[in-house]
Amino acid sequence: MEKEPRIFLNYLEALPEVRNANCVKVVQQLRTYLVQIKKEWPYAKDKLYSRVSKRVQILQDVISDQQCVQELRKIQSECDKLFSRQKYEQQYDIDVACRDPDSWCGVDCEY
Repeated sequence: MEKEPRIFLNYLEALPEVRNANCVKVVQQLRTYLVQIKKEWPYAKDKLYSRVSKRVQILQDVISDQQCVQELRKIQSECDKLFSRQKYEQQYDIDVACRDPDSWCGVDCEY
């Protein structure tokens, strides 16, 4: 994970609002999901993106500081962009593979 989101998530984890609402685990889960998305991209599962959205929403409801909420929205926006780019990349990879004459796509193998 990049340094800036890691620092921000550490800050969130230490906030009294988050601790009082028992949402420290939510922050830790968000951190884990973000790392998984970065590691598995462009083949990350759709579930990871929906889990990030759910955790961000939970944290937005708990936190009152508007700068923190904006940072959470920024994280959500970046994940949404990665998700749409991932869908495009996967679509493009399939199209190129099927048009490539050297591809195994649709080729019957002779034994």
